[in-house]
Amino acid sequence: MYNMQAEKSSYPRLFYHSSIEWKDDTEEKFERARGVLQRLVGNLSEREAHDALQTAACREQKVHDELCLGLIANILTDPNSSTKCFRDLTFLSRESLNVAAEHIVVIAAEKYQKLTDVSRSQLIWVTKELVRAGANGMEAMCWHLLRQIAGGDISNRNLWLAENMLELFIENRAWLEKLPFLIASVIFTYLRILEDHYVPQLASLRQKEINFVVSLIRDKFSDCVMNPNIGMGRDFLRLLQCVSRIPEIQAIWTDIYYNPKALSPHFTGINQLLNVRTSRRYLQLRLTPEMDKKINFLALQVRFGQHKRYQEWFQRQYLATPESQTLRADIIRFIVGVIHPSNEILCSDILPRWAIIGWLLTTCTNPVAAANAKLALFYDWLVFDPKTDNIMNIEPGILVMYQSMKPHLAITATLLDFLIRLTQEFWPAGNGKIREGIGSALRTILEKKVVPSLEPLLENPKLEPDLRNAIQDNLLILLHPKWEGVGDTNTSNNVNNGSSVSESVVHASSGFPSINVAPVTSPAKDPPDSLQLNYSVTPPSPGVLLSPGIGTAAVQSFPISVAVTVPTATLIGSDPVKGLASMVPQNNKFENNTISFIQDDASFSDEDDEDPGSGTPPKQNALAGAVPMRNSPTLGTSVEEAERSKIFELVQQLPTNFRMPLDRMLDSSDGDREDDLDEILEECAQQYDKEIRESISKSLVYIYKSELNKQCYDESTETVLENIEISPVSEIITTILKQKPADKSGRSKNLFRLLADVINSVPLVAYKILVILGQKHNEALDDDNNTKLAHFPQLYKVLCSTHRNLKLEQALKQDLKACWEAEPIVLGYLCQFIYNWFEDEMQGQAELLRIFMSALDPAQLQEIVWDVSSGTYVMMDSAFLTSVLNKAVEWESWEQHCLWSILMAHPFSAEDYLPVISMLDYRHHAEALTSLLLILCKEDPSEKILSPCLCRKPNPKDRFVTALLMSWSMSHSEESVSGIISALLVRAYGSPTKRKRGTATGGRGTGSPAGPSQPNVDYILGHLDILRIQMKEEGIFCTDIMLAALLQVQSWATDSQKSKYKDLLALAASEETADSKDFRSSSKRTITSRRPPSSPTPTSSANSINSSSKEGSSSSLSRTRSGRTRQTVKDDSESSSGDDDEIVLRRNTKKRRKTALNSDSD
Repeated sequence: MYNMQAEKSSYPRLFYHSSIEWKDDTEEKFERARGVLQRLVGNLSEREAHDALQTAACREQKVHDELCLGLIANILTDPNSSTKCFRDLTFLSRESLNVAAEHIVVIAAEKYQKLTDVSRSQLIWVTKELVRAGANGMEAMCWHLLRQIAGGDISNRNLWLAENMLELFIENRAWLEKLPFLIASVIFTYLRILEDHYVPQLASLRQKEINFVVSLIRDKFSDCVMNPNIGMGRDFLRLLQCVSRIPEIQAIWTDIYYNPKALSPHFTGINQLLNVRTSRRYLQLRLTPEMDKKINFLALQVRFGQHKRYQEWFQRQYLATPESQTLRADIIRFIVGVIHPSNEILCSDILPRWAIIGWLLTTCTNPVAAANAKLALFYDWLVFDPKTDNIMNIEPGILVMYQSMKPHLAITATLLDFLIRLTQEFWPAGNGKIREGIGSALRTILEKKVVPSLEPLLENPKLEPDLRNAIQDNLLILLHPKWEGVGDTNTSNNVNNGSSVSESVVHASSGFPSINVAPVTSPAKDPPDSLQLNYSVTPPSPGVLLSPGIGTAAVQSFPISVAVTVPTATLIGSDPVKGLASMVPQNNKFENNTISFIQDDASFSDEDDEDPGSGTPPKQNALAGAVPMRNSPTLGTSVEEAERSKIFELVQQLPTNFRMPLDRMLDSSDGDREDDLDEILEECAQQYDKEIRESISKSLVYIYKSELNKQCYDESTETVLENIEISPVSEIITTILKQKPADKSGRSKNLFRLLADVINSVPLVAYKILVILGQKHNEALDDDNNTKLAHFPQLYKVLCSTHRNLKLEQALKQDLKACWEAEPIVLGYLCQFIYNWFEDEMQGQAELLRIFMSALDPAQLQEIVWDVSSGTYVMMDSAFLTSVLNKAVEWESWEQHCLWSILMAHPFSAEDYLPVISMLDYRHHAEALTSLLLILCKEDPSEKILSPCLCRKPNPKDRFVTALLMSWSMSHSEESVSGIISALLVRAYGSPTKRKRGTATGGRGTGSPAGPSQPNVDYILGHLDILRIQMKEEGIFCTDIMLAALLQVQSWATDSQKSKYKDLLALAASEETADSKDFRSSSKRTITSRRPPSSPTPTSSANSINSSSKEGSSSSLSRTRSGRTRQTVKDDSESSSGDDDEIVLRRNTKKRRKTALNSDSD
């Protein structure tokens, strides 16, 4: 039988959830399927359940799918019944388990990170079972699970997944060998993570991975590695390079270089693999889906200048550990090869790719990982062919160097140095091939105008002289189309073979102790046990970089990164991490891997600032014919010129009355466009053709793009700009305001449509319209022109509702969010206008209110409080107060502080806040409770206020109620506070008859999350017990009213209550003992006949009456528990307390008479 409960809450958890996350469609679908399965077979025997499943599945396809989904949910959450559920699933499912496969693929691709540990383990188990069962779609399932194996992560969960997937492939090797793409993905994944598994604790797992990957490479080299349709390409060599010191991998390198036919009869060598571009599917494979989403969001949606907090979050989440340094190369390859933004994004202010890559490079603290990251950036340059390769693959590399020249010249110098070394040392045997690829990349960059000119980069006078000479000798000559043979010292014709390698050559490998770098200088100048960086043009020693069996160096890996200064003897057999030499040239003062990218300007020495013209005249080189430098090279000029050409074509198609002024505006400066713009607006007011109007709006947006992107906030004065003018928006608004905004004539409609078209092209203009209208509103106030004040909000309303097709609330939300993202400080300025113009529409809009609260600074908050206190405008109506406060408790602390400061400026009464008190939690809603306490402490004590406060669940750590009562006790008389508490306590108990019929708790009961609607006895006693400890049994506990109430409670309380609150009730017990002694001594003198035990004597009744009258006399002396007398103030509250005391005593008397009638003596 399926041992499950009927309620959803009893199901084992499939996914982890935080307190603020909602279940998505996938999770809801699983919950519904579980319910369907439970209702069908929940209480049946195994045979009956089997028949019921078969019958239901045959009725309808939808039921069949839900039952399969329910069985999958049980498999993933209950290991004990998983075997039986899978058997039922295979029996029930149609079409080779397609439904089951589809759903677990979705889980692996989208929900894996949210799965519980049990569910992850079961997911691997069911995947193995489905693979054995031959289910369709398991190739995609395994590919998505491989994506979840993160690089640079040696946590237990990641290692567990890598090991279990490896076992799956080993156990199902025959199935795997039928899937070439999956084989290539497995090779690509495990070659990459081998680099991370160098620690001794992972030796067993590492060896298992090595044996499996090497066997796959050798057995399936032709089908996977060489196959261009599979597309592993040149990045296979890059990954193989990083683990080249492993003996088994070393053997593969030997065959690739010396005996390629041993791997495949059709394999010719390294050149064949380098010419194949790696498919983006493999680059995407090495980032988890979560990383993929974050990087795409950063590169395609975050604005430049607002990226820092996102980068810091990503750094903390994925790049915080020492092992994660190797992940940077994977991210850079993903950005270069996968993320190719559109021209629209390139022309926008979205964070460019080069800025993200620069941040990754400069925050890398491991020099070996930094060198591999640079290699990942320039890898497509090495064999770049403009006919087959994409310009977007080399664009980030040149822009990182180009954009860093002024703020961070050290970054530019480091990357230029690295690029020079690639031309010389990456592949000495194929030096000509590499130089041809890099030269082709540089020439294509100039042809496509990715940057206006390379001269500022390659002939920068602030670079070190040695570096400038090296650039001249190694890069500038590559720009000439006839460079072949110039500076190429490699005479070998066969790029795949070579004869020897210098023993002092080492190569940087981030995972294993192997660093191979061909020496730049002549061996005669440098000692044999050390490598020195030198920008000499002396060619390296002839030979190849890979040469197995050379002395003690064993094997030198294939491609190289940079030259380093380190004794080669220390690299052989050293620690995999500590033995790795710095990839940074030791005598290059520009190298600094800890520079903070795009933050501070680099400072240079006096020598760097000398006039470059004072030396020898510059040499004529290939840069002489380059495009002249422009003022702003941030965007490629090719995009800018293409846009201008498109606008020019649009203008030429317009009628003459539009074309002529637009032509003049395209050719004139900003100051000469005013008359032409007025002419265009006058013509637009008469024009009804939609296509013409849209062409005009696009032309105006292009002409005034700098104006439209202008900021409203002046950072120098820290205020919003006065009399801000944003052409052509300001002119259009002025023209509309000359008429009435509500005017429905054709002139106004056309101008509104033109303004809406401008907003559609530049959405940020919308909030600037509000700023302009606000300033015009202030100008009208200064001129005492009150008749115009209604026009400004009316203009915005008509624009949104009629021409933007948005409701006012939607438009405000959209525009204010845009303002918050672009210029949050401007929201403080807009607040007064928004709540003045749209007071009714803004009431209850918690989301819009939060936007304002999050953007305010202290000075703006002060201004708003002043305005609200003086009644200038209202930001909150009491009808919406409760609903807004319920949402506001989840806001940030500063947002809540601003909200409560503004609420206190409104004329709300304390009663307006009472509905939310019982729902607040002291641990999570401290801001709201603190503000409420300060408000209530200023009020006079009353049952109306105290009653909802006592509905809060008593907790010794929650001091809200005790703090309020103690504050009232100090600022008012203790008797008045005691009287209120006593009245609530007696009311909570009610009459004895009523208590026998029901419970003593009252209200909604203690089970309600928000507490009872009225305070019950347990809640009141709980709060009093906490207060007793705080006040040390003094204060209100010494008053007769409180003692009398506690005495009465003691007679009504249940045994559990007496036990729970024994210390509190003991205060009344001592008082009762003293009264009893006085009562017995009086009775012996006055009683002449035997009376029922519970019946009060006349004397005692008289004494009670006398006591009551004395308590109300002018002497105002009250007796305390210690026997002392205390002078009290006689006021209204004391009188009411005395009345309550008399009521309590009369109730006690009535109770005794009733008991006497039912006694045995009666």
